[in-house]
Amino acid sequence: MTEGSTEHTKKTKLGDVFTKLLLLLIVVMLAGLMYLNLYPPTLSEQRKVQAMVQQIAKQDKDISAKEYPQFAVVTDADALRKQNQIMADIYKDAQKDDYVFGFSNKMIIYRDKENKLVYQGPSPQQLLLSQQQQILDKLTAKLKAQQILADDSKEVPQLAVISDTAALKNADPAMYGQAQVGDITAVYPQTQLFVLYRPTTDAVITHGKVSTAFQPAGQATTPLTTPKAVATEKPSATPVATTEPTPTPATP
Repeated sequence: MTEGSTEHTKKTKLGDVFTKLLLLLIVVMLAGLMYLNLYPPTLSEQRKVQAMVQQIAKQDKDISAKEYPQFAVVTDADALRKQNQIMADIYKDAQKDDYVFGFSNKMIIYRDKENKLVYQGPSPQQLLLSQQQQILDKLTAKLKAQQILADDSKEVPQLAVISDTAALKNADPAMYGQAQVGDITAVYPQTQLFVLYRPTTDAVITHGKVSTAFQPAGQATTPLTTPKAVATEKPSATPVATTEPTPTPATP
């Protein structure tokens, strides 16, 4: 083999190796691009959330910069504020595209474009439960003071808040004749006690004995009552501790 042909063979082999490396590099780059194109929301959102948590932790020392919280994005702040007073208070300064973070110890509403903490405190569910417990404590103390409930009673009633008095007054004017929107109904199944309570004035409006019969699953339960105390649950009386709507979750 001549020196020229040997040199040509070496160049050919080097060219083949270079071509193979180039093809491998192209395949790796395409694979990476395909991954990024298929999963950009997850990667970008995770990085964005981690960056926002870092900024939040600088402003709120109770927040751990290492925690990855649950989060959602506000799409309609007005709709959230219209839910009830608790939601109105929490979201009073919220705007579209604000982030809502559920940390282990509190809720944060954060405006990324301004690096601003819009809200710091309990979640709507936590506030609802706290309010319910306060109402229950006041009601129990009042009933025991008036000897309507035994001093040693540990029974926990089923509470509901009245949002529409018309239907209830039509169903039973004797029991609900003085009812107002915002009043609380409390049913004690074990002692068969029904109470209409007004938390704004800490007053027991009326009370009486009821007996409750449960219908088959899938049907509404309607208390069966004695002639002296008729207590019919209507759609206008809603549970005190209800699950509140949450902002639209961010796309993962």
